[in-house]
Amino acid sequence: MARRNSISEEYTGSQEEAARRHRTRLRGGSLVLAGLCLVLAVGCSWFGWQLRAQANQATANRPETIVGQVAKLIDLPKGETPTIATVQDKAKLKDQAFFANAQNGDKLLIYAQAKKAIIYRATDHRVINVGPIAISAPNK
Repeated sequence: MARRNSISEEYTGSQEEAARRHRTRLRGGSLVLAGLCLVLAVGCSWFGWQLRAQANQATANRPETIVGQVAKLIDLPKGETPTIATVQDKAKLKDQAFFANAQNGDKLLIYAQAKKAIIYRATDHRVINVGPIAISAPNK
């Protein structure tokens, strides 16, 4: 009987060890799976945020959006669609008093028929300057 008891104890011990190894593997695999899910969730969130930011930027630069924002701040000429330009290098405009307070990225709305120009800063949501323009006819 003593011999049988030691065999069953060895057998039981090896089963417990195998079960412990199996649980450890499952626990390790679960952690790896949870980590991958976390990385995937963070990656998808970042990608979605980037797409949303690009869509908002594209919408903000559309002419009708810019005109709508400026129209909330100042009365605009009716029945005319402005030509819109962006200040790229304010250093080149330093000699012109109209652009004295302009910054790179400001929008210039030019209403040719109304002979009016407006500098708008979207980042601050404010009109920087408004003034008359003189458009000369091209030489022939």
